[in-house]
Amino acid sequence: MPTDYDELIEQAVHLCEVHREAEATALLSRVLAGDPNHTRAWLVLARARLLAGDPAEALSAAATAGRLRPDEPAAHALAGHALSGLGRHIEAAEAVRRSVALDPGEAEWHRSLAEVLIAGRPTGREKRSALDSARTAVALAPRRASTHVTHGSVLLAAGKIGPARAALRHALALDPQDAAAHHELARTGLHGRNHFAGGRLAEAADGFARTLRLDPHEQLARVHLDRTLELFVLRTAVLQLMLGYYVGRLNHQGFTGLARPLAVAGVLGPALYAFTFLRKLSPGVRAYLREMLAAPRLRLVLTLLVVGAAAMATARLTGLGLAASALAAVIVKFAADPPSRTAGAFAAAGAGLATILVVAVWLGGLDPAGAVLLGVPLVPAGYVLWKVVRWRQRVAARRTGAGPRHRRVRI
Repeated sequence: MPTDYDELIEQAVHLCEVHREAEATALLSRVLAGDPNHTRAWLVLARARLLAGDPAEALSAAATAGRLRPDEPAAHALAGHALSGLGRHIEAAEAVRRSVALDPGEAEWHRSLAEVLIAGRPTGREKRSALDSARTAVALAPRRASTHVTHGSVLLAAGKIGPARAALRHALALDPQDAAAHHELARTGLHGRNHFAGGRLAEAADGFARTLRLDPHEQLARVHLDRTLELFVLRTAVLQLMLGYYVGRLNHQGFTGLARPLAVAGVLGPALYAFTFLRKLSPGVRAYLREMLAAPRLRLVLTLLVVGAAAMATARLTGLGLAASALAAVIVKFAADPPSRTAGAFAAAGAGLATILVVAVWLGGLDPAGAVLLGVPLVPAGYVLWKVVRWRQRVAARRTGAGPRHRRVRI
């Protein structure tokens, strides 16, 4: 027969599902004040503290549950998620492996193991182990959406974009309201091979917005939505900068007849890219983008892009156009990333540019002015390449213990 404590614990579980972790913690504190050896209360408390973004307290609660009942797999799994949230990834994997050893037939523990293995910056071996665990989870629970979500996340971490999309779409076929599946599917749109595919980027933005509609408390989706929209502005500026460089180079070499049609392309190319992105963007996200662009910093970026386009359209003021486009890209980059990271990217690109310019002047017989013009696109190109390579690592590093996956831990 259920006791009063059992009823309070069930209320706490429900409160966790609706993001009222503080109230759940208060209820569980009442239970534990009356019965400090109530294992399930400690387990639910660990889950509540994970959802509240407090992995240290979650670890303490999970460890207490593990001491009271060493053969409880959920205690070790929750401890593993808490350790992962604290950045102790090796210990996290060891803790969840104990869950798997205690109950190897339960898909949840294999799924949890896959998740902690890809947290942080996993090695190739950890990615392979995570993939094995995720496949085992899918085999044990093929009708459970969460196993396919984790499988898709692991495939994405391994760089297998197509299979990751297939796994996540399968998860959504099982549960169209799964916020985590929408979030991870949106992340696949940021890792495509064509970095100037506006439609794919728009799908990613819509996916993050859909995640927020399903789970308004998922702050990571908000972060990724803002970054995706900033990435759109950044890519527009870089595309304009790259086309403007070739206009300037043709003018410098005296090919003014070719420079004029290319100047038109320098204006129409970024405009077409922006149109492709905006056309596929949902009305709600388009309105949110307008709000973002109304901020003073991004208004300045838009002004610079318009000035750059107008300057390049003349096919003669390309220097002004290049400067305006480059400044717009720098402003967006500093807004999207910490200044130290941005400065490091530009410093690395600048060092590479200086080396190439010296070699070009020394070995190539180029005059210094021509070498400088030749090397102009290397700074934005190096910066964009650096950003693309590091994007996945930044996403993985930002994953915290307060994501939707912790609500799935079975207790």
